[in-house]
Amino acid sequence: MSAKLIVAATLMAATAGSAMAAKVQVQKPGTVTIANHVAAIGNTPLKTGAVQVINNLSYTAFTDVYSFSVPDANDALVATFTQTANAGKNIDFTSISLTGGGNTYNFVMTSPDKNAEAWALPSSVTLHNGVAYTLSVSGITTGSATYAGNLNVTAVPEPETYAMLLAGLGLVGAIARRRKSA
Repeated sequence: MSAKLIVAATLMAATAGSAMAAKVQVQKPGTVTIANHVAAIGNTPLKTGAVQVINNLSYTAFTDVYSFSVPDANDALVATFTQTANAGKNIDFTSISLTGGGNTYNFVMTSPDKNAEAWALPSSVTLHNGVAYTLSVSGITTGSATYAGNLNVTAVPEPETYAMLLAGLGLVGAIARRRKSA
């Protein structure tokens, strides 16, 4: 019965934590602040680049650059981007990449839907505190279409944390075994 109480308490705590999460403000290109391990970024790119005509539509190239650093010593980054077509306006990503610490990570298209294109990192990337990271979002747009993205940063536990977890599980198992045999 106590195991059921522990599971119920864990679920309630997780639900309460997500319910208390503050609304995240969308940040424009430039320096991004990661607060509470999340940064929401996005933009409606201006038509300032070279014009291309595709299927009788005039597209303008854009590149938006975001810079940030992570709050903790070792953090894992999971990032996704989506675009939304607005009443005949269109935006298409041509590339999204993250650079920093001598590495470049390229995003991949996860949904090629022309009205809701989505891109993401193929896997979680470990980032390090004190390193400047740059996220570049490039594409073409016909007008006032908008894109948005989320940078979700989670702390990566140190090896000592895993050792303590395993020791604790072993101790709980030993106590349960001892109670069962008594």
